[in-house]
Amino acid sequence: MEIYHNPATGDVMKIIQSSKDRKDGKLIIEVTIKAFADWAKVYHYHPTQTETFKVIQGHLSMRVDGRQLTLNPGDRKLIVPPKMGHCFWNETDKPVTFEAEIYPAGSIENALIATYNLGLMGKMNEKNVPKSLADKLLLFEMVDSVPVGIPEWLLKTLIKTLMIVPMLQGRKRGLPEYINLTQP
Repeated sequence: MEIYHNPATGDVMKIIQSSKDRKDGKLIIEVTIKAFADWAKVYHYHPTQTETFKVIQGHLSMRVDGRQLTLNPGDRKLIVPPKMGHCFWNETDKPVTFEAEIYPAGSIENALIATYNLGLMGKMNEKNVPKSLADKLLLFEMVDSVPVGIPEWLLKTLIKTLMIVPMLQGRKRGLPEYINLTQP
């Protein structure tokens, strides 16, 4: 089991089952986010991915399809289909741990690993956003995620156009320099 720490946000991710090891391409992770963490409160949707949430410990606040709810240990797994708006956060004074499944995973597994390693290297802020424009663009290109309210075609056009920034800096798509780092 691979474990990743992000000092910028204080959270931890464990890869329970890599999408690379599964024929169905599903990624299964366990995430622990600290008390009062709201870095994942950006209301978004995934055009092609289904995401599930199951709380192991604590209480996970969510907004799903416009409704606010709280997931608790023992609750049924919440399934968020493609194109459904959602976000999550921890509004309690204790950490929350949940299991998430993402399928088809596509490049999200590498994007998550790169995010945690960017945090480890001090290149992320406390809102889990890369400090450099090049890292933002390269990371966003890897995820199947669209903020609600922004047309998907516009977002893809903007990213495609702005990709000149990291390319002029000699950066490689997929952030390979952050994928193969070993966390302490």
